[in-house]
Amino acid sequence: MAEVVIRQLIDDLDGKPIDDGIGQQIFSLIKVLIVESAYGLPNADKIEAAFAPFIKATEKVSSAGKIRAKSKDSSAVSGPGRSSDN
Repeated sequence: MAEVVIRQLIDDLDGKPIDDGIGQQIFSLIKVLIVESAYGLPNADKIEAAFAPFIKATEKVSSAGKIRAKSKDSSAVSGPGRSSDN
């Protein structure tokens, strides 16, 4: 007996099937919630553009949880949990 298993990604925003090799899977960690979403290229571009200002203001963290490097503009960002004394 033969069996064929086909894995079809569906865009999580518009519900349309994503052609093989034409989409992106995006992993996010927000408030200790890890999510995985699949998007076709137009929607992947939209979500990346929406997150861009937030990512630009972040600090890079190593796998050990230590701060490795700072984004150029992160020193201009302030708010709860941020210190200008980094």
